[in-house]
Amino acid sequence: MLATSKVHTFRDFIDFAFEQIGVAINWQGEGPKECGIKLGTSVAREQVYPRYFRSKGVDYLIGDVRKAEEFFGWKTRTRFHKLVAGVVAADCAAIAKGQPQRRTSD
Repeated sequence: MLATSKVHTFRDFIDFAFEQIGVAINWQGEGPKECGIKLGTSVAREQVYPRYFRSKGVDYLIGDVRKAEEFFGWKTRTRFHKLVAGVVAADCAAIAKGQPQRRTSD
């Protein structure tokens, strides 16, 4: 993936990913104490890890695909929602097959 020239937050990704499996997320707290709670429960499904915060001075990131479009004739084909839905579908298929889950170290 190069870029989409669109801005999406991590929260956008999480909200849409959980929406794909019928789970609504309610965000609570702020900064390092922020977490995504499954709506209607007290179950935390996502939490913020301060070590993954962006460096100070980097508030806004957006990929610019103009050079790839001009130089290679490349065009964005997969939109954000389709990409997230594909990631969730692949994870669900792996779970159904009993394949180990990807895990990031905390």
